Amino acid sequence: MKTYTPAALHKNLSDVLNKVAVGNEAIGVTLDQLTGSNKSVVLLNKSRYRELEELAFLHRTGTLDVVTHRMDNEKLGDFDKENVY
Repeated sequence: MKTYTPAALHKNLSDVLNKVAVGNEAIGVTLDQLTGSNKSVVLLNKSRYRELEELAFLHRTGTLDVVTHRMDNEKLGDFDKENVY
């Protein structure tokens, strides 16, 4: 992941936002100079953000574990229409 300082981000804002929005590229922004600590943020496009939100929801509700378990123990026909529910 490419990382920018706030000043470099400001200087290249349009290009960076296009890379994030169109190229599905995440960009890091370090905030060390502003806060005196090792803090940073990540810019990512909306579709990737939604994917991560959905993944977090599936994990939080236990759904991800159930699906992963079913996939790991899949038998022939498990994912046929009549066996969906």
